[in-house]
Amino acid sequence: MTAFFYKAYAVWMSGGNAKEKTATFHRKVLESLNILMLSQMTYKTRNLYGLPRPYNSNYGFHYSSVTCLGRDGTSYSAMEAVGKPFSLKIDDDWVRNCREGFFDSLLKVINGKSEVSENWRWNIYQAASLSGESQASSNMRNAFIWNWIAIESMLLTKETKDHKGEITKRIDALMEWAYGIIEFNMHEEISEAYSKRCAFIHDGKGGDIDIKDLELTDVIIMNLLNTICSHAELFSCQEKIYEFSEVMAAERLLKKSSMRRPDSFTFINFEGVGDSYLR
Repeated sequence: MTAFFYKAYAVWMSGGNAKEKTATFHRKVLESLNILMLSQMTYKTRNLYGLPRPYNSNYGFHYSSVTCLGRDGTSYSAMEAVGKPFSLKIDDDWVRNCREGFFDSLLKVINGKSEVSENWRWNIYQAASLSGESQASSNMRNAFIWNWIAIESMLLTKETKDHKGEITKRIDALMEWAYGIIEFNMHEEISEAYSKRCAFIHDGKGGDIDIKDLELTDVIIMNLLNTICSHAELFSCQEKIYEFSEVMAAERLLKKSSMRRPDSFTFINFEGVGDSYLR
């Protein structure tokens, strides 16, 4: 992670307008903190996350209060802590988790230590930052949408027409082999969650989004990053994802055993804890 902060510092120290440099520096630092936030996905559940943030900042945590006044002069106040009050503890357990999960492979890609195209490296960096933004959020709908934007940035292009069909096909290609080891119908759940995403973004209808939908997008994010980054030689550019999904779809149609899917694919899952999953 240190490399990100050095890059942000280098931007700030370069020539140019001081106000613009400061804004760019702040953006780079927050993107780096978002990616650091992402390191906790296989370590804890959202309600137990620590929040990395600038020194002496309450970024992400505040108290929300409502005061009701009665006609007789009485008043009633309610205060609630909102956000994540803990700092991220970078200790031996955290380091071990990063090495055993997807995070080390992700860092290799976005730090230029894996052979992937520059455009694809940038896409993965942006997806990781957006996913981290989701992990930092305590608002369920916002977190759900941040996750979908991250997923789409990896799996779709501006030229894609059938977004729902293509995104489902590409997730299937990378994850379908594992659907039998989880307890729900992943294909139907993904399709339904994407429909909820569209209803919220296009029509403002977010009432149907629940914790299970957010958990599902977390599982998708973890496994996309895990599979793509730990197999960078296979998915060296975004187009390789599309080619792979077409091959997998053809093999499924022909009911053939896959000849292209590596045995080294792994699946990450976790058990949520109901409403307490999101603080």
